[in-house]
Amino acid sequence: MSNKITDARIDELQRLKDLKKELSEKIQTQKDDMQKILDTMDDEAQEVASSSSKAAKAARGIASSSLNHQDTIDTLELTIGRLEEDYSGVEKELEELEEAMKST
Repeated sequence: MSNKITDARIDELQRLKDLKKELSEKIQTQKDDMQKILDTMDDEAQEVASSSSKAAKAARGIASSSLNHQDTIDTLELTIGRLEEDYSGVEKELEELEEAMKST
């Protein structure tokens, strides 16, 4: 019985490590995609895209039509944020499992 519990914990630990790695790779892919888009924009549009919201841009009189990739960047930023939240959750769960395994 003890071996089954230990094996299950080891399996869970490996699953969490795999998930953590997968999330890390997805985050990097999304960041790379966003950087590719930013690289195609001129410097002013790039600064605006990476530093402010659409409302702030509108308040400064910057037309969103001049930022043809802004919607894509906004979507990528949201996706990255969600992936980073998932990553943090997995990281916490992994730490808790590792601590539990040390104490047994």
